[in-house]
Amino acid sequence: MRQLHCLSGTTLLKAVWPDNDVRVSVIICVRNPLDVSKSLQNRGLFVKSINYWLWEKYVSSAVKNSDGLPRYIMHYEHYFDEHVSGEILRLSGFLDANLSEVKTNEIKQFINPALRESNAGDKIWGHNLSQNVKILYSNLISRNTNAVF
Repeated sequence: MRQLHCLSGTTLLKAVWPDNDVRVSVIICVRNPLDVSKSLQNRGLFVKSINYWLWEKYVSSAVKNSDGLPRYIMHYEHYFDEHVSGEILRLSGFLDANLSEVKTNEIKQFINPALRESNAGDKIWGHNLSQNVKILYSNLISRNTNAVF
């Protein structure tokens, strides 16, 4: 049996995935919708309300279409803070890629925080986001991957 690891965007293609000859696992990278919106706006794309709607549709589709598959929820924000080593180790464990400490440090050095455009952290409450976006994001960052979306 071959193994295929897919990032969240590919879950939109679930209907065309190969049959039982391939074991599919999914990695969903979750980024704060406030940061996603800011990034899109910096590129001259859309407005906040549309950006939040797109974030919700994209992420909820990734969760729904990966239901029943081995799934790893990856937190974008954790790659820029003190959680980075733990995130790298958890991801490598999910991928059965047992990384050495040297490799983990190489990955950490590769990440360039200067390229990060905005940093809302994991804060979303108190912002003008729909209740659905707030609940979806909160469930995902709490690793509550079995919640109903």
